[in-house]
Amino acid sequence: SFAPNRFAFSIAMLVMAVLVSIMSVWKPYVNAFAQMFLVGIPAVYCFSKELKRVKNHDKEIYDLGIRSMVIGVRKIIN
Repeated sequence: SFAPNRFAFSIAMLVMAVLVSIMSVWKPYVNAFAQMFLVGIPAVYCFSKELKRVKNHDKEIYDLGIRSMVIGVRKIIN
């Protein structure tokens, strides 16, 4: 987890941004899949962990998170 170390998190995000930028110029069709697996899936995992963490403490935040996930999935499907 990057929670206690913001510098490591900043470096990881910088490296990810540079890699995605290079991929978008070099191989655009591969970039879409790389972003899905390197950014999309971990983002959903982190989001679901946070929802589990706040489920019993803050019902409004939990409901907002569930609604945003449903809207995101509906946009992907349609």
